Amino acid sequence: MNSVIKTIGVSGPDLRSLPVVVLVAALMIVAMAAFAESPREKLTGRGLEFTVEDFVRGAAAKGEIETVKLFLAAGMDVNKKMPYLSTRGKRRGFGGQTALHAAASGGHAKLVAYLIEKGAAYDPTGNHNETPLLVAAIAGHAKVIGLLAAKGADVDRKDTYLQTPLILSVKAGNVDAVKILLANGAKVNEIDFNRAAALDYAGNADNAEIIQLLKGSGGKKAHELR
Repeated sequence: MNSVIKTIGVSGPDLRSLPVVVLVAALMIVAMAAFAESPREKLTGRGLEFTVEDFVRGAAAKGEIETVKLFLAAGMDVNKKMPYLSTRGKRRGFGGQTALHAAASGGHAKLVAYLIEKGAAYDPTGNHNETPLLVAAIAGHAKVIGLLAAKGADVDRKDTYLQTPLILSVKAGNVDAVKILLANGAKVNEIDFNRAAALDYAGNADNAEIIQLLKGSGGKKAHELR
């Protein structure tokens, strides 16, 4: 009864004077609240555990915004990183990555925007120094690249192999991504571990449009930069 009183905000004579329908409605609200599932229980109902692995691989990688919301409501740290090794000692493809990495790699632009809204760091690095923008470039998701760049992600961050988002986008032949990165000030003459620049890769692929874009931004081949 105390729960009902709190729900409708009256007691004593005032409570007795209320219509039966109001009392019944209040009782139903209290009953529903008592049986409402917690976010963790809802995750269990979806076959997920409250672990960073299920958060990153089971929800974010699939672009499941509602499931991601449940994890955050249950207390998951939006910037929690996947461990390098699984509990069985096997390497994980997502080692060191966050939910933002997974969403960016999958091209889930709406989820990327939501995670940033919820405080996701723009440039966390995985085990190979890859950032969300770098994995988006590898996967060829121009829309996500544009979103991250607009939010302030580092467009020149290099991975373990000294590849920038621009180099990766050129290697993938992604014209739209190249345009977006150049428009956001990406350095055009960075050299990677192969001692090659973006223009070298564009030339190897004989991609005339990308070659023109790079040269128009001052792009040179690696031997011209030595």
